[in-house]
Amino acid sequence: MADRLLAQLQAPTFLLGMARLPIHKLMLELKLGHQRQHLEVLLHLQIRPSFNSRPQTGPSVNVPDGTSATSPSADSRTSFPPSADLPTTALSPMPAAGTQNLGGAPQVLAVAAVKDETLETDMLQATTVTLDDLTAPTIQRAINDKMRSKVSAWSTSGLQLQYPLRPMYTTAKDEVITNHFRIGIDDEVPLHQYKILLTLSGKSKRKIRLIIEIAIEQCAFLNDNKAKFATDYFDTIIAWTNLHEMISSSVRPRTQGDGQAIGSTWHLVTLQDGPATLSLELRYESIVDTRNLIDHSVGDVAYANTDLQPMLRALDILVSKSFDERPVETVRTGANKFFLKASRQDLTDGKKPHATVSTSLCTLRGYSYMIKPAGDCILLNVNAATSAFWKPVLLSTVFQDWATFTTEAELFKALRGVRVYIVHERGDREDTETYARLNSDRARVKPVEGFGFRFDKEEFYEEGKKDNTNVLEHFKKTYPDRKIDENTCSDPAVN
Repeated sequence: MADRLLAQLQAPTFLLGMARLPIHKLMLELKLGHQRQHLEVLLHLQIRPSFNSRPQTGPSVNVPDGTSATSPSADSRTSFPPSADLPTTALSPMPAAGTQNLGGAPQVLAVAAVKDETLETDMLQATTVTLDDLTAPTIQRAINDKMRSKVSAWSTSGLQLQYPLRPMYTTAKDEVITNHFRIGIDDEVPLHQYKILLTLSGKSKRKIRLIIEIAIEQCAFLNDNKAKFATDYFDTIIAWTNLHEMISSSVRPRTQGDGQAIGSTWHLVTLQDGPATLSLELRYESIVDTRNLIDHSVGDVAYANTDLQPMLRALDILVSKSFDERPVETVRTGANKFFLKASRQDLTDGKKPHATVSTSLCTLRGYSYMIKPAGDCILLNVNAATSAFWKPVLLSTVFQDWATFTTEAELFKALRGVRVYIVHERGDREDTETYARLNSDRARVKPVEGFGFRFDKEEFYEEGKKDNTNVLEHFKKTYPDRKIDENTCSDPAVN
């Protein structure tokens, strides 16, 4: 039976269909198949295309993952394939675990045409979409009748556009296989953008993330409302509630503004980073107006040259929130890219039938995503990805992995900069404060800076002696009660 890992997107309300539904109704269900051990993503959506049904045509192209598809022509209005047998409830229930044939062909997008008598508009409802290693779901782009009149308005407005306009749209006939998902945005839900003000030049992204995490933990109005905002753990917070109204001026003094207007700033927290003192402030930056993005996508001539990046970045941060939350254990390697720990596979040299397995490296399956505007809709673009990662093994194991690394120079180059965990205890137990600091989890993680000679070859000058002292012999004399594994003496010293 497949393991089901469910990540709910906790963010503001999106428009799914014509009814407003909380964003947690938009779900990514991550399933790991035991037979093929590949990762599938099931998206349960309800979509509202405001266009008339008409098929699509275009020349054949290649889309991500090598799937052959047909691209839309310059004139395209499309429809989703109707299916009267599908349920018309707000969201279809998830299939029971084990009912999917994970080793077989992937499902495609199935939709049902629905008539909403109250709103007097056609609705299409999606049930289940499945992505696997090779095939993306079937979905078709759409441009509605309003686009025709707007193109005409553009051509006569005198507005300076970046690209020339298409003079007309033709009828498309063929469906298009793509990895884009149409989403809706409720523009009545304000998105408040805040900036964390702190000079962190020279610090790594991982260190900055740690500082932001500590700041959130120490600020009650942030720590108690984690479910109401998302952050990039660098300098931006996007909230679908008014966070600054929850700030107590007696606890977090206001340093600028009246506490309500854009630009108002509060002192968050003061942290000690070694000898340096870090003072963090929070500034109310802006309200992200997603209506501009929607107006741009539907062809409003006034928004043709609008800078969309602030809106797209805010939406990307919202989507990223789900990948930081349990129960799905992920490894993030970028703002919009994540890998699932449960998808781990051994890395081999590919030589069958007796492939050599790397003792140092493994592969993880993951996805990258991006939100982008399209003709009369906003799309979530999802791409599959596979990358190599270090296994959780001792460095002594890596030093013996000559099946993966053919030369010592190649091995050292791969290891430089890699973060390692120091497993042995450091410091004097009698100095309790220093001992506790050196052996904390955070202090045990260090990057590999370089390499020295083997222990049995490394020598140093010992005070009061004329001759060099061998490191291995020094260890034996200094720590006679400790067992030293001389088999590891061939390994280089790690700095």
